[in-house]
Amino acid sequence: MKIRQLLLLVALPYLSGLSFAQDSALSADLTAQVQAAAQAGNTTLVAQIAQQNPAAAATVAKVAAAANAGNAATVAAAVAAVVPAAASAVAVSVSAAVPAATAAVTAAVVVAVPSSAASVTTAVVTAQPAQAAAVVATVATAAPQQAAAVATAATTAAPSQAAAVVSAVAASAPSQVSAVATAVATAAPTQSAAIVSAVATSSPAQAAAVATAVTTAAPSQAAAVVTAVATAAPAQAASVTTAVTTAAPAQAAAVVAAVATAAPSQVAAVAGAAAQAAPAQAATVVAAVQAAAPSQASAVTNAVATATNQSAAAVTTAAQGVAPAAVQTATQTATAAQSTASAANSTAAAASSTASAAASTASSSASTASSAASTASNVAATVPPVTTAPTAPTAPTTPTVDPSQNVSRSS
Repeated sequence: MKIRQLLLLVALPYLSGLSFAQDSALSADLTAQVQAAAQAGNTTLVAQIAQQNPAAAATVAKVAAAANAGNAATVAAAVAAVVPAAASAVAVSVSAAVPAATAAVTAAVVVAVPSSAASVTTAVVTAQPAQAAAVVATVATAAPQQAAAVATAATTAAPSQAAAVVSAVAASAPSQVSAVATAVATAAPTQSAAIVSAVATSSPAQAAAVATAVTTAAPSQAAAVVTAVATAAPAQAASVTTAVTTAAPAQAAAVVAAVATAAPSQVAAVAGAAAQAAPAQAATVVAAVQAAAPSQASAVTNAVATATNQSAAAVTTAAQGVAPAAVQTATQTATAAQSTASAANSTAAAASSTASAAASTASSSASTASSAASTASNVAATVPPVTTAPTAPTAPTTPTVDPSQNVSRSS
C-alpha cells in the first residue's frame, strides 16, 4: 500500500499538468455561482472562479457563456487570460456553446493570450472548419500582427477553406492580405489558383498583390493561377499575369501556353503582359504557344513583338532557336495547369460567398473581440493568472540506518 501511495504522489504533478486540457465537470454549487455571476455580468468573479479551479477553466467559461451569450467573447478572453494554459480549450468550449460568436471568441482569446494564437486557432478551426475565414478575417482586423500565424494555423487545419480565408481578408483587412496570402499559399500550395481566382472575382483591386504573394510562395502554380483568372475574371488577366511572371519569370511560357488553350480570347493580353514582365522569356513564350496552340501563334507572336519592341519576324526567328526541352516543359506544365485551373474556379466560386459572409462577420466581431480583450486585461490585473499546475505534496521519506553504526538489541 505504501508503495502505491508513493507512486501516486510522484504522478500527481504530471496529472495536474494534464488537467488543464480536460473539460472537467463543475459541482452544482460552482455551476450555480458561475451562472449567477455571468447573468449579472460579473466577468471578474467568473474569472476568479476559473483561476481557483484551473482544471475546470474551460467548463467555467462554457457555463458562463451559455448563461450570458452576449458576453461570450469577454468571458472567454478573461478566463483565458487568468488560465493561459487552458486558452485553446476555453476558445473551443465557448465557441461550441455560442457558435454565432466563434470568430469574436477566437479573436478575443488570441488578443488576450497572443502566445497561443496558433494553437487556439488550430483547435477552433479543427472543431468548426466552416468558421476558418471568419476567424482569420476577424483576427486580421483586431490583431493584425497575428494574422499570418493564425492564417497558417487555420489553413493547415482546414486547407479546403484557403480561398475563402484569403478572400475574406482581402475584403475586410486589405492591408494584411499579402501576408495572409503568403502564409496560406505556403501552407496549402495546391490551393493557389483558387485563392487568386476568388480574390480576383470578389476583390479585384487586391488581385495583383495576392497573385504576387501566392506565386512567390508557390511558383509552380503560376500557370494555373493565371489560367484560372483568365477564365473566371478576364478583366484581371493582364494585371495578374504581370504580377505572376514578375514573381516567377521562368513560368512565363507555361502561363501563356495554358491560357492560349483554356482562354484564347485573353491570350494576346496575357502574352503581352508576360513578355513585358519577363522579356528574356519572350522567345520561349512564342515557341510554347506554337507547340501547344498553333491557332493562337500569330496573335501571341504579334503581342510579344509589340511588348518587346521587336518585329514579328525577329520574334519568330528567336522562337525557332528555343531548346525543345524548354518547350516540352512549358507545354506539359500548361496542360496540367488547365485542369487545375478548372477545379480551382469551382472552389473559388463557393469560396466567394463564404468569404463575403465571413467579411461581414469580421467587421462586427473585430470590435467585439478588441473590447473583450481589453476587459480581460483589466480582469487579469485583478485576478493573477495561473502560470503553473498545482504541485503535489512532498512524499514522506523513510528513515535510513547507517550500516556503519552499531545497533543494539535488547535481549
